[in-house]
Amino acid sequence: MLASLCAAIPKSGISPLPKYIFLLRDFKSLVEAELRNTEIAKRFKPRLYSYVDFIIPILYALTSNLSLEQACQELNNFFIETVKREFNLEPKVFNDGIRKRRLVPHQTKVDEFLRRFSEKEVQQVFGNILAQINEYIRKEEIKTSKVKFIADNTKYPYYGSMKTNTEIGSTKLPGTKYCRMIQGHSIYGAKLHLFTYFGTIRKGTYRAAPIFGELNWLRWLGYKISYALVDREFYRVGLVRVFKRMQIPFLMPSKKFQHIRDEMKEFIRNKRDLVDNYLFTQGSNQYPNQMSARISLAFVGHGNNSADDVKEKYYSSTMSLDKAVDELAGFFTTIKLWTNLKSFCRFLSRLYKLRWNIETGFRCLNSMHENFRNRSSEKQLAQIYVKALIYNNWQFWRKRVLKDSVSFSEGSESLFLRRYSESLVMLYRDIIYDRLKMVLKNKKEVYFK
Repeated sequence: MLASLCAAIPKSGISPLPKYIFLLRDFKSLVEAELRNTEIAKRFKPRLYSYVDFIIPILYALTSNLSLEQACQELNNFFIETVKREFNLEPKVFNDGIRKRRLVPHQTKVDEFLRRFSEKEVQQVFGNILAQINEYIRKEEIKTSKVKFIADNTKYPYYGSMKTNTEIGSTKLPGTKYCRMIQGHSIYGAKLHLFTYFGTIRKGTYRAAPIFGELNWLRWLGYKISYALVDREFYRVGLVRVFKRMQIPFLMPSKKFQHIRDEMKEFIRNKRDLVDNYLFTQGSNQYPNQMSARISLAFVGHGNNSADDVKEKYYSSTMSLDKAVDELAGFFTTIKLWTNLKSFCRFLSRLYKLRWNIETGFRCLNSMHENFRNRSSEKQLAQIYVKALIYNNWQFWRKRVLKDSVSFSEGSESLFLRRYSESLVMLYRDIIYDRLKMVLKNKKEVYFK
């Protein structure tokens, strides 16, 4: 296993990792500072380790495609060999004659550390670390450019027997009827897509509730939000009113309920414009205390066809009315209308395609490493945040690579993960060496023979 830590990285046309990014130099102090602001510091007090010792192995496991147990063992073996070679020290053997003192905590201790978190503490600690990385990227790349806010939900199959309000029934999942649903928020601007927030969706809670707080938080951090792009999952009058109250133009596809289909028929019969005012309401039986919102309803065609192309096919008798309605799609929006409505609808289609950045972002998080089958939703949420730390770093590095390199290939992602993994080892080595200075001075007999 030590070979993977010592293997040389081959030469490549892709630029190496800049030494000043990723907050790696400040990672330990950042983690310690965030944890001191939570109750975890009272509930979990490591005697021989610092808090960062329980997070770096997770990062290393995810970037090296190892299990957490393998990552902890590999790192521990590597540093034991390094200390033996450079300091001529052997780890202390316990009374059973088998176990030895470790420099890296065991996987069970890392799991125990993660289980101490509540969801709010996960969001506070890992969310603030993520925000620090995003702030650096904003100053370096986004600067004063406007960004699009994107929100989406994703499912993770659940195979455990424990059922809480975070396990939601779902269909079309491999080998299970339950899932955990995670809501993610992200921003897109300056050709960069960055995750900013994750939360676990619970039964009986309003799914769009975290969006208002996140928008205020992003604005406070200095992001200039030009548009909000959301999917049909957020089909709520309450959310529309939030966007209007915050004066953030939004774009959301409309569901093809009967009243929407009736509006499409009116358009095909030339009884309404391509874009027209619409009163968005929802039934009070399903959504109590709902109100209404005045918005615009715009129509586009599927594929390369515009809504007017679909209308022409209907009047040329090559398409029935119901078929023409099936070929149309609608958008709810509060974006200011253009004089040329056809160009405006084409703009809406191009703009909404940017929402796919969060879809591909979730796919990248899932392909980075096999998803752990976590019993605790808080532990799963923490690991998703850690994946997002890596993903946002990858987005920033890729932007720099695209600037510096003549060509770009998807293979550079695996190269990035390998170099990031190597940077983690070098960071961890410095942390352990700093600890050894204190150990050799005061507590040598605790660790070594």
